[in-house]
Amino acid sequence: MSSLSLEDLDRLFFGLRPAFTKQDDLTAHSLVVFLDIVRDLLPAAGAEPQQEAVFRVQKPILSSDLVGFFSKIEVLLDEEQQAGALINPWSLADLRFNEVRTGAVLAGLWSESFGGRASRAFLTHYLSSALPGTCADWRVELELGYRVRKEFCPLGGLAERVDIVIETKRFLVGIEVKINAPLGERQLERYQEELGRHARVCGKSAHVVLLSRKSFSPVPGVPCLTWKDLAASARASCGSRAQDRGFAAQLIARFGDHVYNL
Repeated sequence: MSSLSLEDLDRLFFGLRPAFTKQDDLTAHSLVVFLDIVRDLLPAAGAEPQQEAVFRVQKPILSSDLVGFFSKIEVLLDEEQQAGALINPWSLADLRFNEVRTGAVLAGLWSESFGGRASRAFLTHYLSSALPGTCADWRVELELGYRVRKEFCPLGGLAERVDIVIETKRFLVGIEVKINAPLGERQLERYQEELGRHARVCGKSAHVVLLSRKSFSPVPGVPCLTWKDLAASARASCGSRAQDRGFAAQLIARFGDHVYNL
């Protein structure tokens, strides 16, 4: 029987850990705690070997515990694989860091014509996080009807194209999607001006939100949420139990998993 080195175990635990953070239940939490404790026992990569190791754990881990753990984990992983839970369709779609394609998918997932209540719940969570003081209840606002536009030109020209615009009964919300590309000169300010003019004509209130990898907005009045924030909204809107999700909710949750690492 071949043996595993400490480096092999460390890589194994590091690779397994994300599979059990997708469901916020007792079993998943217990596994995460267990994996964290075991990883703390392993030396850092490249560390010099020491004659005496110092372990800081509250309870020793017995070899029988490890045997039982691996026996159970093999069954769980097989069940997850057979159910397709270890496959992320958005990774297979090769979105990677493509802003245009990722933004187009996001706009589609937010559209009520795609997932009905699931799409509306996803958008509700996101707008509630991005613009909490703008609307008393985004859920109620969206239930009155909304539409999602991609590459929207507020005044009809091609000079200013906002990546995603959410139009409700009372609001116009522009979402500027950024992954690697930098902002253009006064880009957010220009969007504020253009959306503002269009909103005044429609008798609505305009707002711009930046969606990027960093939680920093260079323009006052333009909130910035990260892709991790978006992932949190996707997961929260779908519930913690994968088996309780419908098809649309599954795709939304997996999109959250995909963009979490952008």
